[in-house]
Amino acid sequence: MKKKLVSTFLSVAMAASLLLAGCGAGSDSATEASTDEGDTATEAPAEQTAVIDAGAGEDATEMEYWTFVELHGQHFETMLQKWNEANPDRQIKLNVTVMPYDDMHNKLLIAVQTGEGAPDISDIELGRFPDFLAGDDVPLEALNDVVEPYMDTLV
Repeated sequence: MKKKLVSTFLSVAMAASLLLAGCGAGSDSATEASTDEGDTATEAPAEQTAVIDAGAGEDATEMEYWTFVELHGQHFETMLQKWNEANPDRQIKLNVTVMPYDDMHNKLLIAVQTGEGAPDISDIELGRFPDFLAGDDVPLEALNDVVEPYMDTLV
């Protein structure tokens, strides 16, 4: 129950941050990278895992989070620090794994379809949601009851 509550909280926080991030100004780093001369092919970054303990104690709940955007993991570091300070009895350690876009979505789809190895929390890009909603047994946790009270504040 504790893990589900924490997972739900983090999912709502992630959804809200993604909505806000989508409204923010973008950077020119992609433009700069694409204008480098002689750069004809780019390699996808390797899978990276980092443990964010945010000051959590030994009894903290450990959770897995997969993303394809490194910045999302950095955002959770700030949010976990706030959560752990406000909830000393329900602290969290988060194992953040950053993977290339296609690799993460493919690995996640296989994990949820087989019921083995799926993380507690994951980013799913909007265009990839149909892959996860196909069939009679949708492998995602509905958060409607958690998000409903905040619907009038979301963009």
